[in-house]
Amino acid sequence: MNEASQKLRPEGIYRRLSVRMYGDEKFLRLSPAEPSGQSLWIYLLTGPHTAAIPGLFVIGRAALAENLGWCDEGFAKAFAEVFREGLCEFDQKSRLWFIPNAIKHNMPANPNVVRSWRESLSMLPECELRARAFEHIRAVLFSLSDSFGKAFDEASGKPSPKPLSKPSRKTSPKQEQKQKQEYISPHSHAGSDADEDSFAQFWAAYPRKVGKAQALKVFKKLGVNAALLAQIRQALGRQCRSEQWTKDGGQFIPHPTTWLNGNRWEDEVPVSGAAPEDIWAGSK
Repeated sequence: MNEASQKLRPEGIYRRLSVRMYGDEKFLRLSPAEPSGQSLWIYLLTGPHTAAIPGLFVIGRAALAENLGWCDEGFAKAFAEVFREGLCEFDQKSRLWFIPNAIKHNMPANPNVVRSWRESLSMLPECELRARAFEHIRAVLFSLSDSFGKAFDEASGKPSPKPLSKPSRKTSPKQEQKQKQEYISPHSHAGSDADEDSFAQFWAAYPRKVGKAQALKVFKKLGVNAALLAQIRQALGRQCRSEQWTKDGGQFIPHPTTWLNGNRWEDEVPVSGAAPEDIWAGSK
């Protein structure tokens, strides 16, 4: 394996699994998996609905529940767990699923493999989630090498400028706006009402309520979708119970604007006590 192919491969142990397993008569005679977030996650990653493009496939929730032999209530609970952790995104109307990290764990062997995705890419329903997924996969492939990224442009049929890094200090306002238009953030979504509702949940849960107007501006700039909101929810649950935030009367809790600007939901802190959801639900 060349250096470029290894660039984004995280360390770990991998196993090949045939999706035909799910139709094998011996496998079908085994006791079925009970509804759970873990079972659904494994099935989403490995089931017969998966296609050539890592992490992108089309299937309805009802079809998934039927394939797994789960009742609607059991599937809904498992789906809520997976979605809460930000592991995947789902477009209800088009029935398109997107698993952002799938491409990083299933990198194509060479650019020709990427070019072979052409037909599969063209068959995916057009929607906002597809556009976001394309930009995410494209950025990952370009970070691997230009040849992989250009192969994706050929396969998608819509070549565009190479993904841009953050604007430098010398970038003009017009150039910065152009860059924002060329790259769709993985967290972007449309709808100011959704922004307001999501921010209201965040503000109610955040323990230090200062600078609300500025925090709202940053929140809207982030384009918080359901998956990111779930991550924020979990992070606040952890951090509000951390020693760092609870000691000395909470004086070390950052301002909400600072917390959002710094992507502080990604901080790892030791926690104890009740589940993270409790602090969010109790703040509504």
